[in-house]
Amino acid sequence: VESGTRLTHGALGVVAGPGEGEYWGEGLQLRFGGGESVSCYLGTLSRERPPPLPGGFALDDTVYFSGNSQAFTSGDRLEFGLRGTVVGPTRAAEGLTVLF
Repeated sequence: VESGTRLTHGALGVVAGPGEGEYWGEGLQLRFGGGESVSCYLGTLSRERPPPLPGGFALDDTVYFSGNSQAFTSGDRLEFGLRGTVVGPTRAAEGLTVLF
């Protein structure tokens, strides 16, 4: 989201107008929780509440990485035991997005 506003999985928003900038014709302006309006692509919106997260996890759950350590070309590392926070589902089936 361009404005830097943090949107959470399943947040309820109110349509405030058509998308702006790169979202024009492909998105809407929405207001979440009475704050500033933000543009979102139509494909990221639904009129229905999203299904529960896989594995019984919930938003903001604390989780720990239990896989093999990994190094990324960016220089970031994902180490065994690293603590993270669940921020939503992945686009792939049966996964979670975790902020480490």
